[in-house]
Amino acid sequence: MGVGLCGGETSVIGEDVSIWHNVTLGSTRAESGLHRHPRIGSGAVIGARAIPLGGIAIGANANIAAGSIVVADVPSGTVAVGAKAMLRGPVRVGFAPVKRTR
Repeated sequence: MGVGLCGGETSVIGEDVSIWHNVTLGSTRAESGLHRHPRIGSGAVIGARAIPLGGIAIGANANIAAGSIVVADVPSGTVAVGAKAMLRGPVRVGFAPVKRTR
């Protein structure tokens, strides 16, 4: 994880997640309870200064572009980009080991 990570107390981070510097896993303050902060699926990559907010789910192997503000669920294997993040298609970055078949 990068320097400057700020994660809310109910944030959940899966295995093999890459979180770059100055990322905030925050609350919208409109929610309460056990899921008021983001849940990050295994293998996800979150770029520098990204801000996932609220009780959203970032799917396994999803990519969040640097500087994106994410306020809605991101499906597994999808890229989210922008000041109010928009889904842009399949992932392009991953650090999980590649399973090779012969």
